[in-house]
Amino acid sequence: MPPSTAVPEPLVADLLPRFSDPERARPLLTELVADWRREAGDDPDANEIVAVLREELENTVKPLSPAERDEHLVAEVLDRRLRVLSRRTWAAATGLQAGTLDDAAVRAEGRAVLAAAEALSPQIDAVGSDAQVGLRRALEDVVLEGLYLAERGVMSHRFTDLFGADTP
Repeated sequence: MPPSTAVPEPLVADLLPRFSDPERARPLLTELVADWRREAGDDPDANEIVAVLREELENTVKPLSPAERDEHLVAEVLDRRLRVLSRRTWAAATGLQAGTLDDAAVRAEGRAVLAAAEALSPQIDAVGSDAQVGLRRALEDVVLEGLYLAERGVMSHRFTDLFGADTP
């Protein structure tokens, strides 16, 4: 997910020293901070929201070794990329249910999500920490939802709640 929101370079630059490989960390931090900004949106407390997210990251990585910090950063970015895919599947599913998206558009979005998920899979495999289990589970949910959108196969629990268990 390339950053689509303006990212204040000072925040990224301030976070860089916490990681062992600045060249690897810079694009990941840029992406992460952009997603924090997206999450905060136009909220009147957007700066405070970003500050809380930054503090959470700093508190999480503080006790970790440099290599573990780097790994945590990668896992955090992968988690947020999976959340983007999850939001896309939900938007397509709710559009399908509401009749605001046609079948061809929903199937195309399902195929696009599946392709994006496939691209994330080897990156998740490279994460050697306990985070890999959660990332793999989230990836499986996204794939299941993408398959439903593209092929109307088996539904995720979330889609079963949306469509009902008897939906083909």
